[in-house]
Amino acid sequence: MRKMKHLSSIANDVVLRCSRELGLTIDEMVEEFECQWKPGNEGTLTPRSL
Repeated sequence: MRKMKHLSSIANDVVLRCSRELGLTIDEMVEEFECQWKPGNEGTLTPRSL
């Protein structure tokens, strides 16, 4: 597991609930987010993709 930044208890709860709902580990969610977030990549996040 990656070293995670400190989040508030509410933020931690949201991340864990999303992980369960999506059936992904937190590491998988982070990896997918980072892949899509980096400018210049094919999958750059935009408001429309949300």
